[in-house]
Amino acid sequence: MFLPVDMAYYRMMSHRIMHEVFLTITDQFEQVSVDEGYMDVSGALLEWDKPSAIGAWIRQQVAERFNVTCSVGIACNKLVAKMASTNAKPNGMLLIPAARSAQFVQMMPLRGIPGIGPSLEKRLNAWGVHSVAELAQMMKPLSYRPLDRPPRRADCGRPRMVWIHVRSQQPAKRSPSVQNAP
Repeated sequence: MFLPVDMAYYRMMSHRIMHEVFLTITDQFEQVSVDEGYMDVSGALLEWDKPSAIGAWIRQQVAERFNVTCSVGIACNKLVAKMASTNAKPNGMLLIPAARSAQFVQMMPLRGIPGIGPSLEKRLNAWGVHSVAELAQMMKPLSYRPLDRPPRRADCGRPRMVWIHVRSQQPAKRSPSVQNAP
């Protein structure tokens, strides 16, 4: 059975959850979609002690107050927090220690990296790259160009960003990050 989506209600509930739960932890919050956001909880750790305590409290509050589940990824940067949250779905929490970030990212499938879709995955496979670990071992981004066509303006930053992602790095690093997806 399919029910029609009430986007106005969904947005309103999202706004309430973001403001009544997430923003009570920190004002260092970045909402990236109607049901996804990132928090820099480093300032809140004085009160909370551990990021996992914050994540558990967020999940509890969202469930009790709004009757909605959410997944939480905790990591030293947004990329790894996003991937942890995705792996914790549909209703879990996953903490990736900073020292294990690269290992965690490199065990993911190619398509688990932002910027690698079906087309780029196919081209990487044609070059003999079948895992994120293999991709991470490649030299600098300009030494590989798995594109079989001249560069387009839209491609200019993609190889560099993928190269950064597979090393679990992030250009604008904020630490630690908690990724929330109700």
